[in-house]
Amino acid sequence: MSFNPLHPSEKQAREREQLSGAFDEGGLWEDRRVLAGASTQLLSHYVYGTLRDLEAGRYTLDAPLYDLVFQEPFTFDAATDVHSLYGPDLSEVPVGARIEAGTPDSLRARDGTRHAVWVNVNMIYSHGDVISIDDENTLTLQQAHEGSARTLLVDEVSTVNSPRGDLASIEAGDHVFFTGMAETAELSCPRIHVVVLNHTQPI
Repeated sequence: MSFNPLHPSEKQAREREQLSGAFDEGGLWEDRRVLAGASTQLLSHYVYGTLRDLEAGRYTLDAPLYDLVFQEPFTFDAATDVHSLYGPDLSEVPVGARIEAGTPDSLRARDGTRHAVWVNVNMIYSHGDVISIDDENTLTLQQAHEGSARTLLVDEVSTVNSPRGDLASIEAGDHVFFTGMAETAELSCPRIHVVVLNHTQPI
């Protein structure tokens, strides 16, 4: 009998049931940052937004939630996993960049400052159909849902999950999913540096 990862075992189901209790009243949700006078709250373990400013290793995001904007500070260190075209030093990231950061409750300072264990800068997550393979490092893709065409750039640190592990085994018309770093903060940025590219295998 084959294993279906979307259908959990009895053990997995019990573990998920136990975890779900953490998000009930009195659980982890009660520890989230609250804007004075508002009933909405940010997640305690994750934050995203636009880089507002940075000072002495403390970075502040304008983090949107519905029609509100929270100013959320976070710090990082050499052990933080950083995906950024500006390198591992976040001091090189320009104000206005889009930032996502994993910030566990256990690493929250008394003043509410988050410490990030991972940071993504100007990331794009999407999928679409391949228009062409321009060379061994460049793929042109028509993004799904009437999106724009994008150029995906693959280098030595990219992971390509295709039949041979490279762009040569992908053809025009194939469907791919990708995670990558945009060259600008705009969500419509046409040039993406691939972190992971997943080729959809025919069934």
